[in-house]
Amino acid sequence: MPIYEYECICGYRFTEIQDMGVLAAVCTKCGRWARKLISAPARIIINESESLPYGSGSRGKFIPSEKGRRPIFVPSFGSMEREEIDYVVEVAQGQEDERLQKNEKSIQKESLENVVEAARRAPSGERAKTARELIGG
Repeated sequence: MPIYEYECICGYRFTEIQDMGVLAAVCTKCGRWARKLISAPARIIINESESLPYGSGSRGKFIPSEKGRRPIFVPSFGSMEREEIDYVVEVAQGQEDERLQKNEKSIQKESLENVVEAARRAPSGERAKTARELIGG
């Protein structure tokens, strides 16, 4: 959900995470309705050669896809320090590795099931020969 900026009639400005259709929010200072302000959207341009800064004012970190992983982008918007961003990236890379391992295991399992099924369908005297042919040995 997007972050919107609001201004109350008491003059207090604040931000809220809201659905896109919400036009007003309750002021966190006085409790009255505040109107949504029109502000420029946050613009992030990422390419693989861009070096992203860390810490205060940081936009985050981008890791391009490698070894079958999906690309990883951790947005910070200045709220996270370098160590926090690096930790989040490590966790995301671990999750990607787990996803790849599960995918690889399911492919291996499917191949094995195909060999077993073909061997079962083969006549009883030719099962070993059929299995060897399918495996390539």
